[in-house]
Amino acid sequence: MLRHVFALAALTLGCSSLPEPEYDLGEAPQNFLGFPALSHENMVNAQATFEPEYAEIFDTDLVKRRGVIPVRLQIGLRGEGAEHRNILLNPDQWEITLYLQDGTALRPVDPEELAEMLGKKSAPKVRENKFRTGFLGTEGTSGFVYFQLSPKDEFTVRDRSLIHEKGDTSRGVDLYHSLVGFNVTIDDELHPFYVGIKPQ
Repeated sequence: MLRHVFALAALTLGCSSLPEPEYDLGEAPQNFLGFPALSHENMVNAQATFEPEYAEIFDTDLVKRRGVIPVRLQIGLRGEGAEHRNILLNPDQWEITLYLQDGTALRPVDPEELAEMLGKKSAPKVRENKFRTGFLGTEGTSGFVYFQLSPKDEFTVRDRSLIHEKGDTSRGVDLYHSLVGFNVTIDDELHPFYVGIKPQ
């Protein structure tokens, strides 16, 4: 899957804990930046950003406290006739994933599960700012998607950089060299999209 992603890049240039996905330390970091969103008939426009001041938005440091990376996602329609098509982000099929620079795939965290783990001050912020799936319109949709760093003790986060340590191997990756991948349903057909994370 990941090699397919990077091939595309080359061509286009109450819970007490969260579930822990299983993955291995990825390949050597890929050298790309600002990967543009793929589009179907130039109808779907997407942008992903990592905002260093996220702790102020959520009244807590999600990365340090819970090992969760918040990414702001903006998706909308553009182009003639786009508003007349059935274009949907189906929560059961969009399979959103964050691909780090070294190929590590991070799974999403359900906002409700994350909110239940946080205090009364931060939980409403997580719910209020979450990205809402559904039918897309020309006005666009914006919100945060949350990704789990797991196992949390393998990662050290410094600003926009992640240090991933596993066994005797240590590798640094840059969030601004990472990809967000997801599926868009257009007229009942799934289309994969990949967009690079940009600085705020």
